[in-house]
Amino acid sequence: MTTTLTDRSATTPPVQSPIVRHRHRATWLAITAGLLAVAIVESAQNHLGPWPILAFIMAPDLSFLAGLGATAAKGQLPPRAVPIYNLVHRPWIPLALIAVASSGAIGAFWLVAGVSWLTHIAMDRTAGYRLRAKDGWQRD
Repeated sequence: MTTTLTDRSATTPPVQSPIVRHRHRATWLAITAGLLAVAIVESAQNHLGPWPILAFIMAPDLSFLAGLGATAAKGQLPPRAVPIYNLVHRPWIPLALIAVASSGAIGAFWLVAGVSWLTHIAMDRTAGYRLRAKDGWQRD
């Protein structure tokens, strides 16, 4: 007999020391601040204005739109939105974008975009948000 849980309140999350949790968040907060500073400086030096920063800090959360119309419990992402959410909340794509832009192959706009995207990911980690499991719940 297979039992499928849709409500995580029935399970006990792993215990993590509050000290460890605060150290991780403090580290992510420092990373977030540093990345945001780089994005602001690069945007100012290249006369790009605030728009690339704002757009790419918010853009990864547009992945939630893939779950519109689907039902999910509070705190659960609809499963059909999980692959997109996880893709845009991993650091590899913005890091690659930063590397290519830093080489001069593409413009400074894309450098600011990549740094801003990475800032979003760091902000999420600071807030305690993680990647999602296939069922839409945050991974433990």
